[in-house]
Amino acid sequence: MEAADILEYFDPQEYEGLVFDMPAESIGRNLAIEVARVGSMELWEYQSFVNHDHPAMGPDANPVEIEPFYALVWRQALSDRFPSFSFVIETSPMDRMTWFQLTRTAPTEDDDKFQDYSPPIALSMSEFQKSIKQMNDEGIGSEEARETYMANFRSRTPRRGNVGSCEKCESNSGFTEPVVSEKHRGIRLMQCLTCETELIHSTKTIREVITATFAK
Repeated sequence: MEAADILEYFDPQEYEGLVFDMPAESIGRNLAIEVARVGSMELWEYQSFVNHDHPAMGPDANPVEIEPFYALVWRQALSDRFPSFSFVIETSPMDRMTWFQLTRTAPTEDDDKFQDYSPPIALSMSEFQKSIKQMNDEGIGSEEARETYMANFRSRTPRRGNVGSCEKCESNSGFTEPVVSEKHRGIRLMQCLTCETELIHSTKTIREVITATFAK
């Protein structure tokens, strides 16, 4: 993937000192709707909801490489277009990435600990939608259908951490000790002892503060 591929769909706009990845003419109305719906919100929370993407969902995506590349493109684009602003880029590996303006309450530190990795529902979105529709057709409500699907999805996850079978060869002979990836500091990798396939052992959310001095 090239940076131009990401920037083709990445077009953040400013509205009264607020930056969102949506058309400028839509920001005021959308903010009013959300304030009326929830009563109040933190700016970074709403921006985190709006300004997100799922690069690991691509059929050929390698999150160990693609997520840091997304962060690099976002970082440069935000610095170039809004040199007087500060932002936080947040990556929850294998799930979603987002960015928000740096405020007094916005989180800026990486998660303290790596958590055992289990593939999130985002990686099976088409299957998820198909399954929900089928259950809806059978008279099962959307919320119950979602809970049922997620429970079934978790039950068939082949392993958590280094316990369980290899996703590729299905061997349960074990894995090497996990180490932090050189390309993605939010992911620890290990190898299957049978087929030597590199697998994700655990992940943690990482955050990077982008200031106006980045491009200097």
